[in-house]
Amino acid sequence: MFWDERIEENLRNHDAYETGKHEGIIEGKIEGEIEKRNQMIINMYSDNVDINTIAKYAETSMEEVEKVIKDNHDSK
Repeated sequence: MFWDERIEENLRNHDAYETGKHEGIIEGKIEGEIEKRNQMIINMYSDNVDINTIAKYAETSMEEVEKVIKDNHDSK
């Protein structure tokens, strides 16, 4: 019985590890996409593109564009 319990525990731990690993990968991809979008916003703004146009191509709100621009200027 002891051996079966250890095997079952190892399987549960492995499943939890794999689930956590998968969630981490997804979270990393999302963060990467957000960083890519924010860099596009900053680049377009630096090229004097209108904020409405930036929001359209970044597929986000004007408020989010303004926040990204403000955060970028505040960090410099």
